[in-house]
Parts: sequence; C-alpha cells; structure tokens
Amino acid sequence: SVTILGANALWEDYLIMETYIEESVSGLERGSEVKFRGITIGKVEEITTVSKVYDTVKSYAYVRVKVFTSALPIPPGAQPDHTIEDRVNQGLRVSLASANITGGSYIETDYMDAATTPSLEIDWTPTSVYVPSVPSTLMRFQASLDTLLGNLAKTDIKGVVAAARDTF
Repeated sequence: SVTILGANALWEDYLIMETYIEESVSGLERGSEVKFRGITIGKVEEITTVSKVYDTVKSYAYVRVKVFTSALPIPPGAQPDHTIEDRVNQGLRVSLASANITGGSYIETDYMDAATTPSLEIDWTPTSVYVPSVPSTLMRFQASLDTLLGNLAKTDIKGVVAAARDTF
C-alpha cells in the first residue's frame, strides 16, 4: 500500500512556480512546505540566488516551488499557469513564514492588496510561473517598529511636557 501511494505521488500533476525574496531565507530548504492559508499545496524544489539562474546583478533569493494542481482550485478546462497568473493579478503573493519554534521556514501564499504590494524590480523574464513576494510578517513588523522609533526620536518630548505644564 505504501509503494502504491508513493508511486501515485510521482505521477501527480504539478505546476512549477518561482518567486524572488529580498530578505534572508535562513531556515528555508529544499522540501520545505508551500502553503495557502495554512494548507499544504506543494514543496520547495530549489533555493539559490537569482544571479545563478538569470543574467542579473540583483541579489534576491530565487525560490522554485512545485505546487500540486490537485491542491489548487483550477476551474474546469482552465490552464493552471494561466489561472495562477490571473490570481497574481488579483493579489496572490508569497512570503516567508516561520514554522513555530523549530527554526524552520516555509512559503506562505495568500491574497494581498495588489495596489499596495508591488513586485520586486526584475530585469529578466521568468521561465516559470512567477508569483511576487512580499516581506515576511517579521520584516513588516520590524519596518513598522523602525518607523515608530524614528517618529518618537523626532518628537520634542520636553517641549510637549513643558506645553502641558503651562496649560495647567
């Protein structure tokens, strides 16, 4: 029974997608899961730098993933790659996520506001279906914290306190 299940997995239809990530991909490795809203839909196939795959000087991480078409809601008769491209236009994005306390990482896919989540600048034509990435939750939190701390540093706390004291 295990052999049959293993053989079936070898013949399962899949789609190759790629993304580029502009942050550390530490903890992500070949075989890491690819999830859509927490549901496993595929596996990471390759991780390297984009300059090893394309003629570019960009320093993004290149991540190629295998997504099982049976895990995707593809309309009957539709081509999986065209469906994914349509979903990218609707805001489908990927981000790096942390796998709890194990220290491992995985790729999470979900919809974002396409207008506020621009793609990274690329100067090559992807050879597979391209799904843009967004910074991980940790990177977005760090950016928000940096902004908050920067705004606090610009605030004249002594002046605010003096003005409040003068009011009373």
